Amino acid sequence: MHTEVVLKGLAYIVMAILLIVGLVACGAPIETPSGESSLADTTPPLITNVSARDFTETATTITWSTDEPATSQVEYGMTISYGSTTPLDESLVTSHSVSLSGLEPNTTYHFKVRSKDSSGNEAISGNYTSTTITPATPMPMGGVLSGDVTWTLAKSPYTLTGHILVSQGSKLTVEPGVQVNLGDRFIQVEGILQVLGTSQQPVKITGHTNTDHGKIIFKANSIDWDEDTQSGSIIRNATIEGQTYGSTLIEIEDSSPKIADSTIINNNPSGGAISNRGGSPRIISNRISAYYGLAVTTGSPQIIGNRIEGRNSFSGISVSLRDVGESGGAKSHVRIEGNLITGFEYGILVQAFNDNDQIDITSNHITNNQVGILTGIYEGDNPSPPLSIRMNAIHNNRENAQAGNAQGKAYDVDMSNNWWGTTDIAAIEATLYHYPQDFRLSRIIYTPFLSELPPDVPLL
Repeated sequence: MHTEVVLKGLAYIVMAILLIVGLVACGAPIETPSGESSLADTTPPLITNVSARDFTETATTITWSTDEPATSQVEYGMTISYGSTTPLDESLVTSHSVSLSGLEPNTTYHFKVRSKDSSGNEAISGNYTSTTITPATPMPMGGVLSGDVTWTLAKSPYTLTGHILVSQGSKLTVEPGVQVNLGDRFIQVEGILQVLGTSQQPVKITGHTNTDHGKIIFKANSIDWDEDTQSGSIIRNATIEGQTYGSTLIEIEDSSPKIADSTIINNNPSGGAISNRGGSPRIISNRISAYYGLAVTTGSPQIIGNRIEGRNSFSGISVSLRDVGESGGAKSHVRIEGNLITGFEYGILVQAFNDNDQIDITSNHITNNQVGILTGIYEGDNPSPPLSIRMNAIHNNRENAQAGNAQGKAYDVDMSNNWWGTTDIAAIEATLYHYPQDFRLSRIIYTPFLSELPPDVPLL
């Protein structure tokens, strides 16, 4: 009886072993005590939808899909031998994207993609090709423009071979991202100029010359910018860089364009950024770097929220309204507000003004200049000059303020309600140069003064 039980048990064990062997031979998974399959994954990912997109002159993006999460890598080169491999992206994804950069323009590249799943099974695609874009050929330009003309990114860069006149009744539009090479030529606007860059795609305008050319000139009959209708002449989100000798990169003559959110740099050691001779332009939120930043001789510009930086240069903003006063012309109202002015011999220089003008200097930060403000020569007869200097931070200049020549007249320059960097009267007085240090000068009235930095001034 005992022998029979043992034989039956052995028979059952043999049958179990034979069953397992049969299942393995058929490829069936064997469940372990934990419930997991003991059959390893040996199938590589399936690669589909391989393509190249977002072509530029020197870059492209390779995309593909896999049927299971896998890594991403691309081999590429100018021949089927490839030669270059992108770093392995170990992220396990099913939608793959790898960027190739540093490529040669107008060149066909071979590439293949590789993906490896979590079990280490790697799939490699076949060979594909992609061709980079041919560089744009500079378009030479010069002469008189009439009608509506648009300079597009597709045809950029535009290289001037002659001066450009945007004639009356015509409009030149410069689209985002366009490059314009002025060289020693200029663009003169008698109609409408609209430079419409964006923060992501600024327009770039360069002028490399040591003459007084390489600039943009708005003439008296150009169409003024209208904020309500968003029409007229405007330069927005542009980088304008050049080196005009003894001149400015933008000249405004009895016109009122808007110049905003742009960078304007004159690299000539005697060159300026913007000059204003008449009109009411709006010069707002620009970064300006030049020997002299803005020069105003007539007109009523609004100079607001700009960062004006010099390199031991002459003046950040200079105002000289003598010509208008002597001729009895229309009243000029210059508004200088919310600007940061630093690095000049004179931060703000009011060279000449008279009863026919009004100059408002408000909420500016004037610091690290040789002289913060020089009020210049007053040629009027009113004992209270039309000069308002309020709520500014004027400090850390070698001299915070200088008074101008009184021309034999007794008058005071009101500079009260400004922050001088201290509340110590003796320390404030030590940074001023006025009457009675020099009896030929007018007197600066600086009390009452602010006890702290005004809230609306721009910071360094």
